[in-house]
Amino acid sequence: MTEPSSRAGTTLGPYRIDRLLGRGGMGEVYEAYDTVRERRVALKLLPPHLVHDKDFRERFERESKTAARLSDPHVIPIHDWGEIDGVLFIDMRLVDGRDLRKVLESGTLAPERALDILGQVASALDAAHRDGLVHRDIKPDNVLVDADDFAYLVDFGIAQGATDSRLTQTGTALGTLAYMAPERFGDQPAGPSSDDYALACVLFECIHGQTPFPAKTDQGLMTAHLTKAPPQTGGPLDPVFARALAKDPAQRYDSAREFIRAAKDALAAGPAPRPASPETRVAGPRPLPPTTPAYTPPPSVTPPPGAPARGSQSGPQAGPSYGSGPHHGSGPRHDPAQGNPSVPNTSGPHAHSHGGPRYPAPAQADPYASVPPHLSGPHAGPGGQWGSAPTPAGTKTHRNIVFAVLAGVVVIALAVTGVVVALSGSGDDPRPPAPSSTAMPAGTVECTYPSRSAVGGVEVPPPASAQPNTGTVDVEVPIAAQGTIGMTLDRADAPCNVGAMVSLIESGFYDGSKCHRASDKYLICGSSAGQEGTNPGWTSPDELPTNLRTTGTEKGVPTVVYPRGTVAILDLPDDGGATGSTTFFMLAKDTILPLSYSIVGTMDTAGLAVLDTILANGFTPSRPGAQSGPPNQNLLIQKVRISD
Repeated sequence: MTEPSSRAGTTLGPYRIDRLLGRGGMGEVYEAYDTVRERRVALKLLPPHLVHDKDFRERFERESKTAARLSDPHVIPIHDWGEIDGVLFIDMRLVDGRDLRKVLESGTLAPERALDILGQVASALDAAHRDGLVHRDIKPDNVLVDADDFAYLVDFGIAQGATDSRLTQTGTALGTLAYMAPERFGDQPAGPSSDDYALACVLFECIHGQTPFPAKTDQGLMTAHLTKAPPQTGGPLDPVFARALAKDPAQRYDSAREFIRAAKDALAAGPAPRPASPETRVAGPRPLPPTTPAYTPPPSVTPPPGAPARGSQSGPQAGPSYGSGPHHGSGPRHDPAQGNPSVPNTSGPHAHSHGGPRYPAPAQADPYASVPPHLSGPHAGPGGQWGSAPTPAGTKTHRNIVFAVLAGVVVIALAVTGVVVALSGSGDDPRPPAPSSTAMPAGTVECTYPSRSAVGGVEVPPPASAQPNTGTVDVEVPIAAQGTIGMTLDRADAPCNVGAMVSLIESGFYDGSKCHRASDKYLICGSSAGQEGTNPGWTSPDELPTNLRTTGTEKGVPTVVYPRGTVAILDLPDDGGATGSTTFFMLAKDTILPLSYSIVGTMDTAGLAVLDTILANGFTPSRPGAQSGPPNQNLLIQKVRISD
């Protein structure tokens, strides 16, 4: 039997076809070179007979347009599509990685890793479902994973014909049927819940080494999906799979990400309280692999013994926690779009301060009002503005005075308490006071992360309140097609903000987000919604630097020089007193800014070189004359890592 012919070494329109990457029932995928745009691409060529299928062609056009509009970072970008010389084609980004099927050939995945990868797929699915697009063919073969476990979902809406003809295609039926929701076998059309069901099947296979309803025949597979109860393994995910694989779509989770969150929560909670009953255990042609990784809760940050309860901030060291999600703080904002030729542009996130030197907050005015031409910075809002310039206001100052007075009362009360305890003993052997249950262990500070209504679609738990105030943390931030920016976070300078940032990294908050604003001096990254005004349900206090060179003041707020290589946290406006956010910025030049941004660390030499290259590629001004705006390149953050 001869192998099917390959188009490698030929051309199709502007494409030079170099090598075959894969072949399936719905066509072939090649690595190709687009000679017009001068870039390497993944070129999918659909079977020739489909060009004559009117229904398929109409859906192909409609859904290709929809898929090309999807902006989720985990949807493989589609550059172009159409027909050339009687062949339907799709031009996609070329990803250096493997599909999940090949990854699983090396064995099952640890539950935490499986959830990390499929959580990214869930994000892509939910984005597609919001735009009315159903994938219809979720399976390991359609998930691409790179070396950093950054995942892409491919083949939106084009993997099957309008009548699900794939069910009868030789060699592909089992691969599709194994993940197909029960409603797909009747007259009910595929919907978002059908994709979510398939995603649950893929997760089960990643962890257990087989699909949830294994069978030897097509009929056996369909019968299992329609009639068998969801499998039980005795692990903590059993209740989650029971709901995700429900026969009735209405009984399943409302979204793919809700399913993944439920699985993560169940895994963190530990083993199920009771074993599964024998009659509901997984049935199939092979038993579950005995080497399946044991369920263990993912690592979490916990306060040291004796740490006080979260919520109270003590001492001058309690400062900004690197908040997870840009939160509107109440400080003045400055527009990096407006520069001053006489000084390095005052480009900076938002003038606002909470731990460390405090300055009056601006009155809540138009958040995108213009600012003095010599102050500009990373905190530009829509239209390129960072927000209104700081104006003296008594609200924060009054609150700070109240806090100071209360702190003085507490100190006096403690002093009096100490005297009373010392005098209350008997004889020459006075009893020492009992150790305070709220005393912080040596080397830690207590941090407060105030709750806020989550904005931006991503909510994560706040960090532990007790954070180390010594040592450093090395972090790698890989930006797709650009390189890795290495940075060292310093706990001594900003223990609460560094603790928050580490917590966000460990939760995967930054993975798949974008760097969304640039100028010739800085790059802003880390927002879950591509803007400065989002947060994950909490914010952080300020830990403002004390060793920067002062250049003057602006409406009562000192201006200082933040040096090249700085990694700092954006400050956000919020009547509730929010300060730090998840959004961070990196400086490529010495920049004059209001003293409103907590410095969490510095970039290494290689990271600075990557940043310089990115900024050299420019940005699109957010409005005429603006000196900042969206980068000209798609700057996608992949999987952020904490170095060992």
